[in-house]
Amino acid sequence: MERTNSVIRISRGRLAALLAATVLVSIALFSLIFYHWCLHAKRTEALTQGDGPLWAFEQGELEVVEEDPDGTTVYGGAFGYRVHVRDGFITATSDDNWRWLKVYEEGVLTEVWFDNPLYEAVALCTPFQVDSYVRYPIRTREEARAIRASVDESGAASLRDQGLRCWELDNGYLVVEA
Repeated sequence: MERTNSVIRISRGRLAALLAATVLVSIALFSLIFYHWCLHAKRTEALTQGDGPLWAFEQGELEVVEEDPDGTTVYGGAFGYRVHVRDGFITATSDDNWRWLKVYEEGVLTEVWFDNPLYEAVALCTPFQVDSYVRYPIRTREEARAIRASVDESGAASLRDQGLRCWELDNGYLVVEA
């Protein structure tokens, strides 16, 4: 039985192309993973640290900025916070500094909007101004209305039993978070 050594012969050009392809695929994969990590971080930040507008609204630090003909009153302040109130319910809160928006249905959080993480990169690297938002639905309008009906029926204690976080603001508003 004769033993032979097998040798794989690759030309320098093919080796360079293989290395370049490996590097490009690695960069693309890293970029994709990093982008999704940034999306998750921004969403988590908006959901967990995004209570500044509600706190400022509760403390009376926001003033009426505008009143729309549809009955929406917009409160704003020097912090870059905005709170939209309509028919006795908070319908939206936003933070212009962190660039996110929370949308509520009868005081129950339904979705979060924030800047696309690539927004800053495009703004820094190009002369273009791109307004690109990412929307994360939290719950449907039907789920929000069911939660509101549960609150109207059993009170805010039922929310805590369901594991939902809520704000009972001193000025009479109830806000249900995720």
